[in-house]
Amino acid sequence: MEDKTRFVPFHTQKRMHKLADMTPLDTPLFVVINLNTFCNFKCQYCIHGNSALYAKYKYRNSRMERPLLEKAIDDMRGFPRQVEHFGFIGAGEPLMHHELPEFVRHVKDSGIAKYVSVTSNCSLLTAEKSRALLDAGLDELR
Repeated sequence: MEDKTRFVPFHTQKRMHKLADMTPLDTPLFVVINLNTFCNFKCQYCIHGNSALYAKYKYRNSRMERPLLEKAIDDMRGFPRQVEHFGFIGAGEPLMHHELPEFVRHVKDSGIAKYVSVTSNCSLLTAEKSRALLDAGLDELR
């Protein structure tokens, strides 16, 4: 039978360690950054599609600006090791942030993380945006 090697996503690769053997942690394993709170979908289970939740939590749309990301990256340079996984994710659609490829490149160039991903509904993904994210060094689009 022919051996067919297949791609194994980073988050499923076998590199498990017992957390008890690693604590206390000197460096976070996973860092999540919420780039914005804007979304092009209105899913009922999400705050964007549920007006009662929107009102209850006094939700406001906002966008992360470059100086705040740069400060977060500078702060993470203080860790003794690289973060295992850095993810752009959150309460909004990352592809709606106009600087997403530049932010990915900034994280990759900083060397603070071994792996960078974006979690998206992908409805706004175009060939141009795909190329920009790949050129920026994105490891995974979820």
